[in-house]
Amino acid sequence: MIYSPGPLNIPHPQKEWIFERLDPSNGEVVKKVGVKYNLTMIRPPSTPDRTAMDAKMALGKATPEEASDYIEYWNERVEFIFKNADTLPGFFTVTKY
Repeated sequence: MIYSPGPLNIPHPQKEWIFERLDPSNGEVVKKVGVKYNLTMIRPPSTPDRTAMDAKMALGKATPEEASDYIEYWNERVEFIFKNADTLPGFFTVTKY
């Protein structure tokens, strides 16, 4: 896989991740799909405080208590995705190109 960051000015709920399969003989795109997912459907919901904590965690500036709380919150969101990704209409949108 090759990861190329996209435009930074697109809000997360609208971002689309493009996956391309390349022909190994010439490197040309053989198949291509786009995947979007609706972050606003994930529970527990994101809040401005949680968004601020994202940055604090990434910078390594969270206290041990804040980090523990944030990890619990994050794990709840991941668990929600695993349990509900295939049952919530509109959660994932796949587009074939």
